[in-house]
Amino acid sequence: MKSTFIILIYLSQLFVISIHAQEKIDLVWFSKYQGQQIADFASKFEGVRYDYADSDPLRGFDCSGYVNFVFSYFNIKVPRTTSQFANIGQSIPLSQIQAGDILLFKGSNTNSSSIGHMGIVSEIKQGKIYFLHAATSNNRGIMTSGLDENYFKIRFVKAIRISYPF
Repeated sequence: MKSTFIILIYLSQLFVISIHAQEKIDLVWFSKYQGQQIADFASKFEGVRYDYADSDPLRGFDCSGYVNFVFSYFNIKVPRTTSQFANIGQSIPLSQIQAGDILLFKGSNTNSSSIGHMGIVSEIKQGKIYFLHAATSNNRGIMTSGLDENYFKIRFVKAIRISYPF
């Protein structure tokens, strides 16, 4: 009787482990799918002008307003200002980055440790990471840049992934 009970406990643990493994696989798939949807939606605003402290596609975006607007469309609550992004999400290595992740950068002062700029990863092509962001220079607005560009390479702080709701 005791050995039957132990076998049942063992089998139930295997069942629970199997369920958790499947949930992790589903979460990874869902995360990539949702991330690509976020990147696709974000790309629809390429060319919208830059407007400081704004998050309205009719008036323009600043970088955090753009990220906030895009994620809000998917009912994902994120902060409104760049500095508030420093301690949210899950930090991820660049080797695991995917569309929909967020890149955080220092602002124009490279000696500062605070977050001053951000963007949404749009694609990884031939090992290069591209992201959408609101550019202030020459009032270019929402545009795609590469993380390998020197301006961004020296300002890069970290990449984060926001947990996507079901």
